[in-house]
Amino acid sequence: MGYITLSGCQSQPLAGYLKGLGILRLVSQQLDQQARGQWTPQGFALITDRTENEVQSFFLDDYAPTPIVSPWNGGSGFGPKDNHEGIDALVASAAARLDAYRNTISVVQELPKDAALEKSAYIQLLRNRLPDAALDWVDAATVLTDEGAAFPVLLGTGGNDGRLDFSNNFMQRLCDVLCLRSGRNVPTRNLSAQWLSSSLFGGGSVKLLDAAIGQFDPGAAGGSNSSPAGKGKSLVNPWDFVLMLEGSVVFAAAAVRRRGAEKNDAAVPFSFAAAPTGYASAARENGRGEIWAPLWSESATFSSVQTLFAEGRLMWNGKRASNAVDAVRAVATLQFDRRISAFERYVIAERFGLSNVAVPVGRVPVPEQRRTDVDLTRSVDRWLDRIRRIGDRFTPTGVLSALRATESALMALGAANEPGAQSSANLVFSVLSEVASLERHCSRSSAVKDKVPPLSGLSADPWLAALASIATTSEARIAIALCAGRDIPVVGDERPLSLRTIVLPVSARSAKWSTSGNPLVDGIEYLDPIQVLARAAVLRRRTIKVGEGEGQQPEGVAFARTPFTALADAVAFANGSLSSPSLRRWLLALVVLDYSFSKPVLSPVDRGPISIDALSGAVLAHTGRPSGLAGTAPLAAPSALATQLMTRSPGAIRTLESSLRGANRTPCLPQDLPPTGAALAASLLLQMKPTDVVTCVDAASFRTVEQDKNLTPQPGGKLKEIHSAKTNDTQS
Repeated sequence: MGYITLSGCQSQPLAGYLKGLGILRLVSQQLDQQARGQWTPQGFALITDRTENEVQSFFLDDYAPTPIVSPWNGGSGFGPKDNHEGIDALVASAAARLDAYRNTISVVQELPKDAALEKSAYIQLLRNRLPDAALDWVDAATVLTDEGAAFPVLLGTGGNDGRLDFSNNFMQRLCDVLCLRSGRNVPTRNLSAQWLSSSLFGGGSVKLLDAAIGQFDPGAAGGSNSSPAGKGKSLVNPWDFVLMLEGSVVFAAAAVRRRGAEKNDAAVPFSFAAAPTGYASAARENGRGEIWAPLWSESATFSSVQTLFAEGRLMWNGKRASNAVDAVRAVATLQFDRRISAFERYVIAERFGLSNVAVPVGRVPVPEQRRTDVDLTRSVDRWLDRIRRIGDRFTPTGVLSALRATESALMALGAANEPGAQSSANLVFSVLSEVASLERHCSRSSAVKDKVPPLSGLSADPWLAALASIATTSEARIAIALCAGRDIPVVGDERPLSLRTIVLPVSARSAKWSTSGNPLVDGIEYLDPIQVLARAAVLRRRTIKVGEGEGQQPEGVAFARTPFTALADAVAFANGSLSSPSLRRWLLALVVLDYSFSKPVLSPVDRGPISIDALSGAVLAHTGRPSGLAGTAPLAAPSALATQLMTRSPGAIRTLESSLRGANRTPCLPQDLPPTGAALAASLLLQMKPTDVVTCVDAASFRTVEQDKNLTPQPGGKLKEIHSAKTNDTQS
C-alpha cells in the first residue's frame, strides 16, 4: 500500500487534526475501504492503494459530502432572513453526489418549525425524519438528555459559535470547492485543485477566502492584534473548512447514565470540564471545556478509529474522568485504549469578548509503564471533590486559590513524561505540600469547615516510599520522626495524640475540626519552626499526666510511638544547625499524613565523627520515654525543662545537673545557655536508641560519682568524640 504523508494535516491546530480524521473517514467510506491512517511527526499519514493524484481526483470529482444541517439554529440557512446562498446552490445542482444533501434539505423544508416547539423536541423530530446520512452530524452537534438538549463543546452550542453557523458556512464552502456557482469571479476547478493541494500537503501561495473559520484555528480567525495592522481578516482555505467539519462528526456524542447519577448526561469522546490549570493563561480566562485529541502512531483503519472514539473515555478511580486533572492521571496510569500514543490537549476558551477559540495547551504523552506515583494521589480525590462541590461562587478566594494550586500540582505530576526517581519524588512532594496548604486554608473558613472535614486517609507508608529518594536530609528525617510520633489512644484521654493535633486545629479523637483554642495553630506556617516545635514540646509536657504512687517518674516528652532519630541528626537539631526553611517545608507537608498503621523507616545516615558538647548531650539524654540505661537510673524529662530551655532560663542548667546526679553521674555542664535554647527544647520531642542516650549521658558527665570523685569538672564542659559507622534507625 502507498504511504501518503499529508503534511497539511498536523495535530495542531484543532482544524488540522479534524481535517486528518475527515480525510481518513471519507477515503475509507467512499474510495478505499482498506485505507489506514496514523499520526507522524510530519503530519497525518494516509496508507492506501490509491496514488496522490487519485486521492485528489476523488475529492474534486467524486466526493459525496455529509449532509450537514442545523435547522434548530438561527442563521442555519433555513430561516427567512438567513443567507440562503449555499442551500440554493446545492438544491439547484444536478450532481449525483449531492443527492443525499438535497434529500436532507428537502426533508427539513417540508418540516416547518413550530414556534411553540421546544428545541429538544424539534431536534428529536428531526432525528426521526432525517436520512441516516444526516444523523452523524446531529449526534456530533447535539445530545438529547433527560433535561433537554445538550451541546458538546467541540461544536459550540449545537453547531454554531455566536452568530457563526457551521452548517451554513459548510454549505457555502462546498459551493466554492465543488464549483457550484456560475458567473464571473467564482472559483474554478483549477483554483479548487490548488486549494485542495495546499490543504492536503501544505505550502503553496494560493489565495485564501475572506471567510470565517470559527473556533478551530485561532491563527486564521483574525480579530484584534492578529496582523501588523492591528485587526486582521479571517482567512480560510475552503477545503480546510469542509474537511474539518467532515472530521468533526467522528466526535459523535451520546446520552449516558453515569455511575450514581439519577439522570442521563452528555458523554462526548475525550471531552472534559475545563481545568484552569496546566497552561500559562489558565487563571485569567474562562474555559467552556476541553477536547483531548488522541494520537496513534500505528496505522489503523477508520473502523478501528471509530471504535476508539465510540468507547472514547479515560477511566480514573473506577469512573469516567470528568475533568482534565482526572484525565491526565488516567493517562499516566494507562486506564484507556493502549493504541493511543499521546493526546493533544485543547481548551475551548472565551477570548475576544464572547468568541470561543480552541487553544492548544500542550501534548500529554502516554508513558510506557503505569505510573505508581500518580496512583498514589487517588487518596485525596474524595476530599477534593467535597471542596469542589461548594462551588466557585461560595468558596473563599484563599481556598479557591489553594485548590487551583493543588490541581496544578496534580497536573504537573500526571503530565511528567517518564520522570526519574528524584523528579517524581519532587513532584509528589509538591502535590503533598499543596494539599496540606489547602487544608490549612480550609481550617480558616467557617463556611468551608461546615461542609468539609479535615483531611484523612492519607496512609503515610506509600507517600513516604514515593518521597524516599529526596527524604535523605537531616531536615527530612527529623520531620518524619516528629510527624510520625503518636500516642496509643485512650478512651476519655484529653491529651494530643500527635504533632498534627498540636499544630493544626484537628481533633485528637476524631476526624473533625477542633474547637479548642490552640496558640500554635498556623504558627508553623509563618514562624521559625524551631520556635514552634519548642512551644509544642512545652505544651506536650504540660498535657502529660504524671504517674501516681511512690517512685513513679514523669514520662518523657516524645510521643509513645516515635521512630528513633539518628544520633547525628539529633545533635544537629539540638545545636540549631538545620535549615529552618527546609525543615518547615517538610513539616508542613508530612504533618497531614496518617501514621496510625505506619512504621516509617528513615534513610540511613553516613556518620563520620560526631562532636557532642556537654549541654546538648545532657538535653538529648532526656529524649524519648524513660528507659533503663547501663549503670544509670531512667532519665525522664523534668516537668519544667522544656520551658526553661525555650526561655533560656538559668534554672535549666541546675535542672539538668540535678537530673544527672539522680542518675549517679557527675555533670560537667557550662554555666550559661547558648542562643539555641529553643532548639534544645524542641529536641525533647525526639526519641533515640538507648545506646545513643548512654552516649549523650557520657558526653554530659563523668562516668559515676564513685569513679570520678577525685576529678574536677572543667568549666566549659567536656567534649566527647564519637565515631560510628553508617547505620539504619528503625521504629521504636
